Amino acid sequence: MNTSRNKPRVFLSHSKHDITFVQRICDDLRRCLIEPWLDSEEIRHGEPWLEAIFEAGIPTCDCVLVYLTPNSIESPLVKKEIDASIITKLRDNHIAFLPYVSDSKLRTNLRPDIQAIQTPEWNDANYHSLLPRVVAEVWRSFMERTLVAATSAEKVGRLEAEMEVIRLKGQQSGPFTEAENQDFRYIWNKPDRWESVTFRQEIVPQNPDAKNREFRYIRIKHDRQPDGTSSKEIVRKDLAVLVHVRSIIPFLAGANDFEYSEASIPNVLQSWIEPNITPVDFKTHTELTNYPDFTEELVMFGFVERHERPQSAREQFSEKLYTLVYTQKLERFKYWLAFNGLLPEEVEWSTEQLAESHK
Repeated sequence: MNTSRNKPRVFLSHSKHDITFVQRICDDLRRCLIEPWLDSEEIRHGEPWLEAIFEAGIPTCDCVLVYLTPNSIESPLVKKEIDASIITKLRDNHIAFLPYVSDSKLRTNLRPDIQAIQTPEWNDANYHSLLPRVVAEVWRSFMERTLVAATSAEKVGRLEAEMEVIRLKGQQSGPFTEAENQDFRYIWNKPDRWESVTFRQEIVPQNPDAKNREFRYIRIKHDRQPDGTSSKEIVRKDLAVLVHVRSIIPFLAGANDFEYSEASIPNVLQSWIEPNITPVDFKTHTELTNYPDFTEELVMFGFVERHERPQSAREQFSEKLYTLVYTQKLERFKYWLAFNGLLPEEVEWSTEQLAESHK
């Protein structure tokens, strides 16, 4: 995140067929001390344009302003620029996503995830009335991103200071060697990030009034019997959750857990999060469809080891089989966290409800 600039930078995603209107936006943004990033101006001759956009363009901006028209929604490049994975990365990096449509009728042609986002109409007829709101939104996003950067830097500085105090104390006494302290400090800082988790819920309302109260904007689907009749109403929805990755680690390897499996991380997430997102008065089936997999980091940290598994006579000519097993180092790390007052009491997470219909 670039914190040295004192004015916002905006990436303008558009179709070349709409360049007249987009150039108008570009000129007015400059008058408002906003730096626009326009491919026709920023990409040098002979420079690969995909590399310029996705490495030197979007990541260096504070906002991505997308102008959606009949031309741009069919543009392959615009589709790449507003890909769902790109939007997720924008959110993770605190880059604002600001979509606008030339005609409100175009909203029905957009992807469901973009339909769920406030997408104002902006064209020649209301250009001057909407421009101040666009400028205000860009500046607001810039200030929020600057604040996040400053807060993160302050947290890092405070943590480093706390670690230095711990280090100085460790030189005099304590159960950990200096080498352990250095190792565990590095491990604690490495997965200090938030990643997305998605729960898919199938909900059968038990109370008729609850459906109207809780899910007014969620599409209702019917569970069909083999004869075509409808037996019950089912609400299907996705719930996105941001989880602090490093807060998961201390809850791995319970008292009876010796082997690490691909279900270990999902089990922790479900046990801590699922009870809090299950609606009251509803019969719910919840499935974890997306979650962070940091198995390789656990192996790298030495918390998990690969042990060769004995093969049966039938398997002896196949490739070697391995089992992942927790190590004593993980328990030692938990002790280090507790000793230094860093052991989390719960998995840190926050919910972001994904509306499934446009209000």
